[in-house]
Order: sequence, then structure tokens, then C-alpha cells
Amino acid sequence: MEIKVIGQYLNITKKNLYASDSQEYLTVKFTFNDDWEGLVKTAVFYQNVESVYHVILDSEGSCTIPYEALTESGLLYIGVFGVSGTKRITTNIAVVDISQGSYGNGLTPDEPSEDIYAQIISIMEEQSVSAQATLTAQGVVEGIQEDMEDLYEDYNTNATNKTATFNENVTAKTTEFNDNATEKTNIVDAIKDYVLGIQEEINVTAGEVSENASNAQTSENNAKESETNAGESKDIASQALADLLAMLGTDIATLVAGKVPLSQIPAVAIHEIIQITNESELITLTNVQKYDIAVLITGTGDDKIISVSYQLLADDNTVRSNWVEVGTGYATQSGHSATSGTAENSNMINGHRLVTMTETQYASAVKETDTLYAVYPE
Repeated sequence: MEIKVIGQYLNITKKNLYASDSQEYLTVKFTFNDDWEGLVKTAVFYQNVESVYHVILDSEGSCTIPYEALTESGLLYIGVFGVSGTKRITTNIAVVDISQGSYGNGLTPDEPSEDIYAQIISIMEEQSVSAQATLTAQGVVEGIQEDMEDLYEDYNTNATNKTATFNENVTAKTTEFNDNATEKTNIVDAIKDYVLGIQEEINVTAGEVSENASNAQTSENNAKESETNAGESKDIASQALADLLAMLGTDIATLVAGKVPLSQIPAVAIHEIIQITNESELITLTNVQKYDIAVLITGTGDDKIISVSYQLLADDNTVRSNWVEVGTGYATQSGHSATSGTAENSNMINGHRLVTMTETQYASAVKETDTLYAVYPE
């Protein structure tokens, strides 16, 4: 049976007729996409949710279906999950039909399949033995190499002295060994204890190597994720720069010789003041725009005054209500008085009365400090 796994989607791509009561015969080959890289993968098989069987996949993604999951005809449910540290990926459950086998009901073998924990222990033991053998062999080779280098250097330096010293040491060690066999036995025992201690350290080191490998895989995954995020940030920055460059000269003004070109300066609305002699002219004015001001002129010659002002507050000047009176002119509320005291209805400017008079009238008027005087020639 062949099963393809993409992310969390599991799909049976190749299957045949399967019969119940088969043992160590039916196999499943899983293929995975890159999402599953670095994960320990475990297949799940069951016909009844109360009896679920797990099998760790080998390095090729294959395993044998436990015969306990094939004891009855009917539906066989298959899934897989992967674990690395705290990361876990699961899949959907696929279903295959199991036909009744010819072996017969109630005649399944007694010896159970190896459970998930026994599989894990077996794998760990294999890894531990392999690590011990590798580290021990490496230590032996390195020790021999160091001893050979030391002997070769000593021999070249002083071969004669080394030979004499060696012979003396051999004679002394032989005599010492013959005289104190018991002490030598104790030394051998001490060496054995030392070797056992080294083996225990190797076992601990093998576990640390496995843990470090797992941490290294996690670090590699984090680095890949950081690389992906950096690429996305680069794309965003590049797009932002492209958008900014596209806006130059249109949405964003540019400088030419330190100045903004006239083509990039928006049009400025200039509001005008129009003179009228009758209020009815407001709705007949042409070439006016919103916020223009119309002033109503009364009198003739030197007696002309602005009696009232109107401002257009909407686009359509033909509607009278769009023209709003700005304020009350001085001329409609005050008389031409010779003294400020008699100009009781004059306009107020910042709290001061405003009075107009000729030079002669101003010369003879009684002035008040809170009154403003507008003097004109006679």
C-alpha cells in the first residue's frame, strides 16, 4: 500500500485487496512533503477506537501493519503523526476495506506485536550502542596516535638514553610486578572501575548528543522561518519604494533647482470684491465664485459709502439665500456729528466708537480717549 502525505492531508495512492489475519506481510509506504522534514513519524492503525496500534516509520517511511489491526474483516483506519520537540503534525484518517481471510476466526497468533514504547527503546538502544562504539573507537585511535607521536619524538631526540632507560624500567617493573602481584591486581580492578565510569559517561554523552541534534534541528527551522520573514519584509519595502517613486511628480511634489515646478502647484482661488448699487443685483452677477464679497455702495461723489457687505457662501449666486450679510455698515447707524458725544449710534471697533468728520470739525471737536476719529479733507 502506498500513501502520500501533503501537510495534514493523507491520501491512499496505491492499494490492493487485503485479507484479515495476515501477519508480518502487509506493508505501507508513506511519502511526505517538506513540512514533515526532521519529524519522527508514527503510523496509526485500528479497526476499533478502543484498540489503536502505533508503529514508528523507518528511514524510508515504511512499516508493517500490526496483525492485531487485521484480526477482523471490515474497515481499517489509517493515519500518521510526526513529532519534533513540542512541534506535532497530524493527518486525516484514511479507510481501506479488509476482506475475511482464510486463516479463520479465533486462530490468530498469541505473541503480540511490539508496542510503541518497545520500538522507541529498541531505537534508543541501537543509537546508544552505536554512539558508544564510535566514541570508544575514536578515543582508542587518538590515544594510540598520541603515544606513537611521543615515542617517535623521544626516540629521535635521544635513542641511546631512551633504550637504556627502557631496559632499566622493564627490569624494575618486572621485579616490582613479581614482588607485588596483589598490588597489580588492585591496579587492574581500578582500571576496570575507571573504564566502567567512562562507559557511563559515554552513555550520558550519547543522550546529550541526541538532545543537541534535536536542538540543532529546532534552530535550523527557526532560521528558515526568520529567512522567510526577512524575504517578506524585503518585498514589502521594495513595493513601498516603488509606490513612492511612482507618486513623485503627481501625488508628491518634486524640486527642480530647489523649487517646486509651477506644473505641480495646484490652482489658487482668488476671491474678489464686487461693487453693487442695489441688493437685487446679487443674483444677476456673473463671473463670481464661492466666498466672493459684494459691497453695496450708497451716495454719490465724495459721499459714497459702503452701507452693507454680502458674502457668497455657496456655489450658486443666483439664489438670494446664498448671499449672507457680513455686518452692519457704519453709515446706516450713525450720523455725521460735529462732536463724538452726539454720535451715539456710531459703530464700535474693539470697544471704541468710530466717528468721521472734516478737518475743521475735528479741530473744534471735544475729543474723547475711547473714540476713534476718521478725518478727511474738506
